[in-house]
Amino acid sequence: MKRPNLSESKRFKQIKHHHLKNRTLFEDPEFPADSKSIDPGNPGKYDKYGIEWLRPVELFEHPAMFVDEASQLDICQGMLGDCWLLASIASLTHDKEHLNMVVPPDQGFERGQYCGAFRFCFWQFGEWMEVIIDDRLPTYNGKLIFVHSADHGEMWSALLEKAYAKLFKSYESLKGGQIGEALVDFTGGIAEDIKLDKPPPNLYKRVKKAHDRKYLMGCSVDATGVVEEKMDNGLVKGHAYSVTGVSTVNGTDLIRVRNPWGNEREWNGPWSDGSDEWNQVSRREKEALGVTYDHDGEFWMAFDDFTREFSRITICHKASFDSDSNTHFNVSENEGSWVKRVTAGGCRNFPETFGTNPQYRVILTDTDDDDDDVCTLTVSLMQKNSRGFSNSALTIGFMIYPIAEDVNKYLEDGNRLIKDYFLYHKSCGRSASFVNSREIVQTFTLPPGEYVIVPSTYKPNEEGDFFVRLLTETSANQGSELKNQIDVDDHMDSYTDYDNEDPEMVRRLRPTFDQLAGEDRFICTTELLTLLEFISADVSEEKPDISHAYALMALFDKDNSGKLDFHEFMKLYRYFVTCSEVFKKHSEDGKASPLELDKALQIMHVRLPRKILGIAVNRYGDEESNISFSDFMAITSKAKSIIGTCQEDSSGVPLKVIEKLLMATLIM
Repeated sequence: MKRPNLSESKRFKQIKHHHLKNRTLFEDPEFPADSKSIDPGNPGKYDKYGIEWLRPVELFEHPAMFVDEASQLDICQGMLGDCWLLASIASLTHDKEHLNMVVPPDQGFERGQYCGAFRFCFWQFGEWMEVIIDDRLPTYNGKLIFVHSADHGEMWSALLEKAYAKLFKSYESLKGGQIGEALVDFTGGIAEDIKLDKPPPNLYKRVKKAHDRKYLMGCSVDATGVVEEKMDNGLVKGHAYSVTGVSTVNGTDLIRVRNPWGNEREWNGPWSDGSDEWNQVSRREKEALGVTYDHDGEFWMAFDDFTREFSRITICHKASFDSDSNTHFNVSENEGSWVKRVTAGGCRNFPETFGTNPQYRVILTDTDDDDDDVCTLTVSLMQKNSRGFSNSALTIGFMIYPIAEDVNKYLEDGNRLIKDYFLYHKSCGRSASFVNSREIVQTFTLPPGEYVIVPSTYKPNEEGDFFVRLLTETSANQGSELKNQIDVDDHMDSYTDYDNEDPEMVRRLRPTFDQLAGEDRFICTTELLTLLEFISADVSEEKPDISHAYALMALFDKDNSGKLDFHEFMKLYRYFVTCSEVFKKHSEDGKASPLELDKALQIMHVRLPRKILGIAVNRYGDEESNISFSDFMAITSKAKSIIGTCQEDSSGVPLKVIEKLLMATLIM
């Protein structure tokens, strides 16, 4: 993985320069030091405690970003229920490479450097995002109320928690979560959540391999009663832990776990601190394993006990930024959207619309580094804006289908699979369930071959943006979304036959045209709008507006004069009539559904990807996403104009550029 550019942004440099020059300290207007930043829905909840926001320089005589170096002992939980986040931060301390990405070095409280502003970086849907905060932290009686370090005056963990809270709009938004969420945001990796009630075969082998590859891991105990209640075995219900070690000792598979509370609440069964099992282990081996009996929240336990007492383990597959290192996997990334009545087809329970969902292809060509002749594929489906925003998470999942030999019978526009394919072919994999979490990750073992992944919401017409990643441990042809090609046929010539102009229509339109054109015999856009209102009276009760006139002018004004002569207008008229005839065949009561719009566009020799079709529907559709005739004509005209112009460019315009031009044009 190429190292992302995480140098100081222009904004941070400006903040730092301004405050150092003026000897002032930065105050963040985007995340102010008040109770609304803690809990915007109930600020009075914390006001009653008399919370005071203080800077580290006001709390400690000699604050420091780090004391010695970052360690898991630097993370002590406060009164916020974000143990899942703290367990992830504790895991991050074992990965100096990614720690330096999240907490960029060269910032602290030293003279000439400290300006009251700090910067952190988090991975968000394929990009690393800089988050700038001030260092004012909520305190009570002069003590930090949220995360803090066991080392007096060490501030990196408290400031990191604040930056993460800002990313998701408030501290309150961090209450409750899955360890994998933060591990992904800290590394850009893929976090797989494995339930331990029915552990998969060879789980210890997978966990040991992940530990050897320095993947970050966490685990948790589900709550069946009181949350964060200590059980007789020393573990805590509804609590998250970090995994810090894996080893085999005297023939017993062991795992080391740490409680982010960092106190005496530790496992007290076999292989716990001071248990009899350690008496059979040499001092040298114990030293190599880092075995201590401190009440620091860290403990060893037998892996069999671990799978019985814990509810789940999370493994974060992460890549190295070092180009010389062995990354261990290949991953492709794709952004997508579910758009009402366009690409939001719902799950397989809705066969009529399921095939309209986005589709992603992967070709597995090599087997893994073992003898079982299968390929490992990990699928990650992540929805955006599911934490810290007013809208709740959608219920999401995915299906996997093998590509059959008869696939050519079921291709739409030579690429996407139509609904009948999913009716007559069985899936070979699926997400374990449809859930309303930020991300679903699941690993499959499949024979070499070609497959299609279909992500969806549970119900149709639920809108949202998502991010799909496909991970394989060996080479694969990955990452392509199956979508309609962007194309327009050379269809405009059909409107240029001057010799066959309808004499009756010429006699009808010419006087009106000449009257509007005046002496120069050309009409401008506003005059074209008048003519459109005149000719559309025979087609639709809806009146076109100036945006429709601009779209048609751009399509037929080939010399870019901003005007049309009569022959150009007659071409436009024949095009107008054709649009009308096509629209009538694919509409009901003067409106076309998104799927009918797609069919009508293809008859007009325009092919658009579903994502761009969704943008057009959102821009022009009514509350039910239906399209009027005038808007159909505008969409068709804009697409023909942009795509046709790009196709005429002899140098060749990249597909992504055409897509961006189309998106920008269709929202205007």
